[in-house]
Amino acid sequence: MHNRHLFSNALGRQRFADELVDYLIALGVEYIFGMPAESVNSLVHAASQRSEIRVVTTRHETAAALMAVGYAKASGRLGVCFGTAGPGATNLVAGAYEAYLGRVPLLAISGQVPVASIGREAFQEIDSEALFKPCTSSSVQIQATSQFERLARSAVLALHESTACHVAIPGDVLYAPIAAAHTGWNVPKLPEPGLPSKEEFSSVAEFLESGDLAIMLSCADGAQAQLAEALSRRLCCSLTDVRVPGVLSAGDVLVVGRVSPLLKQRVAGHANLFELTDRRFAGGRLPYIRQVVCDVEATLHKILDSQPEPEKVVTDTVFTDLDDVDGIYSMAGIPGAALPLALGAALAGNARSTVVTDGAQLGQFVAELSTLVSTNADVQIRCLKGTEKFSSTKQLESAFGLQHGIIAVPRQTPSTRRDPRPGERSLAQHLENNLAAPVQISEFCASRLPGLSTAQRSANAQAPSMSAAALRKAGCPSAGTLVATGAALLLQLNGIYDAALDHAPILVVTVEAPDWQLDAGRLLDEVCSASYVVDDPATAAATVRQACAATTAPSSGVVHLRVRGEALNSQWPDSQCAATQFVYMRTPAPDESAITEAIAALRDAERVAIVAGRGAAGCSELLTSLSAVLDCKVHLTMGGDSVIDDPGLRAYGRVGGSGDLRAYHALAKADVLLLVGVSNRGSAFDLGAAGRSIVVNTDPNALLRLRDRDVAVLGDAMATLEAMVDRLRPSPGPEKTSQSPRRCRRSRWAERAPLRASRLTQAINEELARFDGTSTVCADVGVNTLWVYRYITSMTRSIWSASFGTMGFAVPAAITAAKNTDTQLAVAVAGDGGTSVTLNQIQSSTGVAKPVVFVVVNNLALAAIKFESEIMGWPDRGSAVPDIEFAQYATSVGIESRRVDTLCDFRAAFREAISAPRPYLIDARCVLNDAPVQAGKKHWRQVIGFFVAWSKEGRPGARTFGEVTRAVIRGKLYEKGLPG
Repeated sequence: MHNRHLFSNALGRQRFADELVDYLIALGVEYIFGMPAESVNSLVHAASQRSEIRVVTTRHETAAALMAVGYAKASGRLGVCFGTAGPGATNLVAGAYEAYLGRVPLLAISGQVPVASIGREAFQEIDSEALFKPCTSSSVQIQATSQFERLARSAVLALHESTACHVAIPGDVLYAPIAAAHTGWNVPKLPEPGLPSKEEFSSVAEFLESGDLAIMLSCADGAQAQLAEALSRRLCCSLTDVRVPGVLSAGDVLVVGRVSPLLKQRVAGHANLFELTDRRFAGGRLPYIRQVVCDVEATLHKILDSQPEPEKVVTDTVFTDLDDVDGIYSMAGIPGAALPLALGAALAGNARSTVVTDGAQLGQFVAELSTLVSTNADVQIRCLKGTEKFSSTKQLESAFGLQHGIIAVPRQTPSTRRDPRPGERSLAQHLENNLAAPVQISEFCASRLPGLSTAQRSANAQAPSMSAAALRKAGCPSAGTLVATGAALLLQLNGIYDAALDHAPILVVTVEAPDWQLDAGRLLDEVCSASYVVDDPATAAATVRQACAATTAPSSGVVHLRVRGEALNSQWPDSQCAATQFVYMRTPAPDESAITEAIAALRDAERVAIVAGRGAAGCSELLTSLSAVLDCKVHLTMGGDSVIDDPGLRAYGRVGGSGDLRAYHALAKADVLLLVGVSNRGSAFDLGAAGRSIVVNTDPNALLRLRDRDVAVLGDAMATLEAMVDRLRPSPGPEKTSQSPRRCRRSRWAERAPLRASRLTQAINEELARFDGTSTVCADVGVNTLWVYRYITSMTRSIWSASFGTMGFAVPAAITAAKNTDTQLAVAVAGDGGTSVTLNQIQSSTGVAKPVVFVVVNNLALAAIKFESEIMGWPDRGSAVPDIEFAQYATSVGIESRRVDTLCDFRAAFREAISAPRPYLIDARCVLNDAPVQAGKKHWRQVIGFFVAWSKEGRPGARTFGEVTRAVIRGKLYEKGLPG
């Protein structure tokens, strides 16, 4: 990663990102909400240079999108949110869908991989343009600076029609210079609605004379709702809200307010629709409707022949997550949405926002309490107390440093419990019988489907799909996740995409009630390898068995099982049809001539290096034998590390940009590099090898980048390795003793010095080596991933989000590994960036009778984002995050915890954590500038980029320079096996 336009950026030439910010300011945008990351860092940098606009850094992109919705709803301005490529984009979808259903003007900007990498299975590459289409009025992708008009059209459409639009922009387009010919776009003025014309008013009056009339409120609150109620009483017709399930039977329906896409399911197909709205809407996928664009409130007053009352000053706006509390709630039914919606509305400055919620709902985006502190927004939180695990609101307040306390209110209305339908028990039984592990479900979906008593529950609504993906990566033959609402499916997109891109297929069950709005099939089209529908109880059992069996077949996608709600109304008769058993069939043996050529190259080589990827699953013994035969080392990619179960093969380090520095140099010196089952994703081929390559893979796309002198072996890895070992095996002789990997000597000074993430991970590795039992290590995404990948090799099993890089993955993965596998110790190493899932999901570890250790590498910043920005030549402006006392928060939800600041204290805390069978959180306070020196060649633009950024940062930049220099020295000492 380097800035191809470093000098033009340094000289201040207008970039695409600068023009984008200028246009947003011209549209009246005051805030943009999101999380900085690699592909959108230039946007954050551009906005930070302007005083007219402010970047609100959140702890999760879904929360950012919801804050933008709340801001737009309260201010009437355009709400803008952003997220990086891949997981950042999937996290934005739920908030975009909220704006789409609620007719709120929103522009969602997602990053994208560089233009040259599109379509080449790059790290975190997804088709975000297609992903957003079912959830927005418009979704486009920009691939050149000359296409700025596409962004302007999307922004104007979102504002003028009050709807959600999405734009995907590759990172290298955002920071590229933009020509003057593509700048200076006009901003069309938003029309001021007034009273209808005489002809329009006559048509309204004529429509109201219908004898089969009903009134439908759509995105209408306050005065509009009150006036519509008065009109319904005068006309003696029914009044309902578009958010209420059911279908109106009336032939003529007056729609008051901005028509929501929900309207399609609320009216009969033959109904005549007439809309009074303040914003025109020409979007498709809606019934035909006649529109009168007007001042709705004034028009209703004229119809009723009443006078508007003096406008009241609203001092408090209530946002709620609870059905039995009046207030503004999520149109899409997103759990916990009240807090981010209220926070965004409060920034509009019109009134105080009050959040009425409970512990379970507040926990979904509890990390945004830190955003509340950083923005100093006027938000009051009233938490209705029930049986939730928030044992102390005082500890919760202290953990986030809240100035205004959380008001705990006794819950007066008991929650209603519904009886399970017969088909729910049948579904639960067949999932239990046909999946190798319990199906994963969130607490919110479980409350809607009480018959799913055998499902394994997660406190966090995003965690179930991550847990299911982690189970497949841990070697479980089949696993699945179940959702009962469209919002739940949107929240689980990260785990679903992670499973698909890491070739760990899971079953995704969507139980679709009659009022289900989202097109789930279209949403999952990119990652779905097979789809099944349950709509008839008579064939339901056989269909579920077939779908569960399909997840065990070799595949790169998920299996989608759609269960229609009506199929659960009766018990399923057990079908006599046996489930299809998908047995893994090894591909035909590779071409004999290719194997012969590869073996000849290996015989002639003086120095060989082997790299094993995910495609080498099941080949641990063969790789060990081949490395002994060739007297060489085996290095692993992140994907290979998760499928190779021999800790000895990890001893010499992993490869890639985040890999071991010694491994990189070993590969660079090799005459022949043997790549077994290595994919194109990430930096698998950026290995610095100068010699000949032999690539063994079943995917022909993995062979496209080979040179003429390289050898391509298209076929099964196991068959190829068997042939190589058999033909290369020498006659029996004295065995060579392999040299154990060098260990760094411990420095006494380092034990008492401020804690560093690099030393912390080395300490974990040492403790795991001493642990008498099996262990599993799961890592979150960020700088901590690099340190874990580089230094922790002593575990029995590792679980990564390798190809998708989703934040918040480590904690759900560790918990589900502890609950469902034979591991005796589970360790999750998480950063302080993906805290939204981390904080909420640790509650799900309660009751686990194994040591489950959550290590939070807490450096008060998005450290990876800081270095990614500086390496491009932009001073760090968005990486700092408010302090969260993770240990205090863990105590507030009943998890033992400890805060540590030195390596000595960390060792003691880790030993205490693994000494007893219970969950334990360690808040490890680390220095910020523990700079990761990436393996591989450094581009000269990267070095210059750092110096340009540091020169602009002033004194903080000088400190960063000193820390990075020391990090380089420590890296070199580590390569020599010396203490750093």
